Amino acid sequence: MDRFSWSRIVRSPLTWLLVLMSVQWVLLDRQGRFVPKLVNDTHTYVGVLQQDTLADILGASRTVGYPLFLKLVSPLAPGFGAVPEAHTLVYFAAILIFWIGAKSYSGSRWIGFAFAAPMIFASLFRIVSRVQADFLSCALAVATLGILAWSAARPERKALAGALALFLFSAYQTRPSYLFLIAFVPALGVILWICIRGLSWRKLVPWAVLIALASGLPFLLFSAVRLATVGHFGVVSYGGVNAIGIAVVLMDSKAVASLPPEVQPLGNRIYRKVRMGKDRVRPYPPNLGGAAYRYNRIVWKISFPMAVEYLEERARAKPAADGAVPLPPPSLVEVNQLLTDLSVAMFRLRPGRYSDWIVTSALRTTRRVVHDPWIRIPGIALLVSIVGLVLWWVIATLRGRVRGPDTALILEPGLKAAMGLVLLGVGYYVCHLLLIVAVEIPMHRYTVSTTPFLSGSVIGYLAALWRTVFTRGSASSSS
Repeated sequence: MDRFSWSRIVRSPLTWLLVLMSVQWVLLDRQGRFVPKLVNDTHTYVGVLQQDTLADILGASRTVGYPLFLKLVSPLAPGFGAVPEAHTLVYFAAILIFWIGAKSYSGSRWIGFAFAAPMIFASLFRIVSRVQADFLSCALAVATLGILAWSAARPERKALAGALALFLFSAYQTRPSYLFLIAFVPALGVILWICIRGLSWRKLVPWAVLIALASGLPFLLFSAVRLATVGHFGVVSYGGVNAIGIAVVLMDSKAVASLPPEVQPLGNRIYRKVRMGKDRVRPYPPNLGGAAYRYNRIVWKISFPMAVEYLEERARAKPAADGAVPLPPPSLVEVNQLLTDLSVAMFRLRPGRYSDWIVTSALRTTRRVVHDPWIRIPGIALLVSIVGLVLWWVIATLRGRVRGPDTALILEPGLKAAMGLVLLGVGYYVCHLLLIVAVEIPMHRYTVSTTPFLSGSVIGYLAALWRTVFTRGSASSSS
C-alpha cells in the first residue's frame, strides 16, 4: 500500500470512529461491563418464545424483539455471557449508520463525525451489561434516525424508506416505549427536509408520505394481527399496567367518587389501600430511589393484584351454565384494559395534577441530565464559543471592521443542516422523556436511553459553527 493510500486512511473519519470504538471496547472490558447482569425482567423475556401458541406469544407482557435477540445470542456463550458484547456491537453499528446519515445530511464527513463520535462514550453504556431491552432498543432508535437523516439528504433512494421501516419496527418491538417514533419520525423528517431545502412542497409531500407509510404501516399491520389473535389492537397489552402507578398518586376522595361506574369499585379499593388514612394519596417524593420503590409497590403489590381479583369477582357474579367448566383467570389483555380505563379516567378528573407531575418530573430529570459531565462539558464549550463570537462581533463593530453582527451566519447551509441534526437530538430527548414521565418514574435506565444524541448535538453544532466562521473569514480575507 503506497503512502497516498495510508494518508487517505488516516484522514478518514471512519478510521477514527473505529479507533474510538476500539478504545471504548477496551475500557468497557477493563471496567467489567461485559459481565452480564441478570435483572428481575430477564426471565420475562426468556419466557415469551416458550409459549405454545401464537396467541400466547402475542398476548405476553413482552414484545417479541428482545426475546428473539436473546435466542440468537444465547448459544454464543452460556448464561447470557455474550449479551453485553452483542449489545455493544449493535450499538456501534448503529453509530456508523448514524454517521453515514449525518455526513450525507450535513454535506461534510467531519461534521458527521462530530455528531456521531460522542455517542461512542454515551452514558448509555452504564446499562450495557443488563440483560434487558433498554440498551438494544436505544441502539435501534439511533440507527432509525440515522437512516431518516440519510433519506432526507438522498430522497431519491427509496430503499432507505424500507430500511427505516425495518429498524423502527424493530425498535418498538424490542421496547414498546419507542412507539413515539411512529409519529416523531415523519414530523422530524419534514423538519430535516425544510432545514436544507426549504418549503419545496412539490418534492416534500411525496417523500413525507413515503416516510409516514414506512413509520406507520408496519404498526397497523402488526396491531391488526394482534387484534385478530388476542383481541387487542396495539403492540403489547401493558400501557395501563404502567400508567396506574402514576394515576393512583393523583387520587383523592372526590375524584374516586366521580370515577365512571365500570372502574369506580376498583378505584375505591386501591384508594383505601394506598391513602394511609388521608384524604388524598401522598405524591411521589423527589428522591428517585424512594419514588421507584413506591411506584413498584403501588403497581405490583396493590393495583395489579386488585385488578385481577376484581375481574375474577365480576366473572363469578355472572350466571353460570349447567356443566360449565371452571373460569380461567383474567388475561393480561383484560387486566391491562381495566387499568387503562381507570388511569385515563383519573387523568381526566385531575388534569392539573397530572400536568404538574409531567412538568416537574421532566424538569428534575433534565437537571440530572445536564449535570452529567458527558453533556455538561460540551454545553459549556458551546456557550463559551457563542459568547466569544458575540464579543468578537462587538469589538469588530466598534473598530469599524464590520458593520455589525453577521446575522446571515445562521443561514449558511452548513449551519442550517447542523441545526436540523440538533433538532433531531433535542427533539428525540424531549419526546422520549415526556412519554416516560407520562406513565413511569423516570428511573436511570430509562433516562440514559433518552440522551445519546445530546452531547453529539452540542459538539456537532460547535464544529459546524467554527467551520462556518473560519470559512467565511478566509473568504473575506481573500476578497
